[in-house]
Amino acid sequence: MIKAVVFDLDGTLVPFTLDVNKCRTQIIQSLIEQNFPSSLFSTKETAFDMLLKIKKYLKTKGSEEQNFITI
Repeated sequence: MIKAVVFDLDGTLVPFTLDVNKCRTQIIQSLIEQNFPSSLFSTKETAFDMLLKIKKYLKTKGSEEQNFITI
């Protein structure tokens, strides 16, 4: 049985070596390749925020929920 879970996202316990900006850039590139306008995204926002924008964008285009789920 799990009694506790520790999240160390600021590098207190172990070094945080993930290049967040590079990850965001790769996410944006992937979305652009799926024909989303680059103007929707910024490397200053989280991947979750990007997903919210995609969902809103698809809704305005009358796209089905399944398209969002696929992305």
